[in-house]
Amino acid sequence: MAAKFAVTGDQYMVIDRRMKEIKRQLRQEGGSPLDTELVARALQDIVEGRFSVPHTYPVTVDYGMTLGDMVAAGGYDAKNDYITQENFPITGAGMVEVEFHLVHLNRYASTDAALVELNRQGFRPAKIEELLAFGARYKNLQKEFPIVALGSVWQSRSGDRLVADLDYWDGERNLVLGWVGYVWHEPYRFLAVRK
Repeated sequence: MAAKFAVTGDQYMVIDRRMKEIKRQLRQEGGSPLDTELVARALQDIVEGRFSVPHTYPVTVDYGMTLGDMVAAGGYDAKNDYITQENFPITGAGMVEVEFHLVHLNRYASTDAALVELNRQGFRPAKIEELLAFGARYKNLQKEFPIVALGSVWQSRSGDRLVADLDYWDGERNLVLGWVGYVWHEPYRFLAVRK
């Protein structure tokens, strides 16, 4: 009978990274041989529940930057044209050290459900300037899963309420807007700050 064990969202992320590395090695052609010791160690860690899970992501948020400068620092391949200083005014001053968390609900969830869960866990949703600082510091994370900041909401002329999120599509890192009425899919991570 196979062993049964439960994993958290962060543990799943680590397992997923390790499995991607194993797959990368298996696909190598003419490169270095498969590191069977690495594969065996990774699988043993998974089975025995040993994980080195990053729980916090330290970032310096520079409130002296304009929104345009923050976007440029992220080096995104594409950006929604409505992400402007006018639509998303920056609040705050100076340079602030922030420890971010990526909350993974591991299920489909409405924005309201996500906000309730963030609050229950003692978090507040990140604002757009925090998302941009995070995206500039951890540029490759959005390649693994989409990251949304529910703390800054812009209402369009049509009445749609929108929030910024980082995603990866067709080999491009994108800074886009997501509809607040959207049901966020299971892979989404919610960028959050401890209250």
